[in-house]
Amino acid sequence: HDYDDEPPKLLSEEDQRKFQVAKQLHDTLAELENNANIDAAQDGNNVTASSPASTMNAKERRSAKRKAEAIATEQTGCSPEELLQWYKQYAPKQPKKNTSDNDENNNDN
Repeated sequence: HDYDDEPPKLLSEEDQRKFQVAKQLHDTLAELENNANIDAAQDGNNVTASSPASTMNAKERRSAKRKAEAIATEQTGCSPEELLQWYKQYAPKQPKKNTSDNDENNNDN
C-alpha cells in the first residue's frame, strides 16, 4: 500500500488539500503500526531505528494515533476511516516489486 506523494491532478484544490492530510494520516498510522509490529517481533526488547516512533511504547503509540486522527478530522471534517477510504480510492499506487491487495488486513485499528 505505497502511494505517490503528489495528489492526482484532476482533484479540486480542496480535495488536493484533503489528499495531503489523508496521506499524512496514512503515513503516520503505517509508521505506528510498523513500530508495533517491530515491538511484537522483538518481544519487548529495545529497537534502535531512525524513526521517532521506534522508541514509543504501546500507550504512546495509541496517544499518537488519536492525535493524528484528531488533527486529520479537524482539518478535513471527515472521520479518519472515511478519510483513509477516500485516500485509497484517489491515491495512485506506486509500482513496487511486492504490492498486493491485502490493504484491508493492515487497517484493523
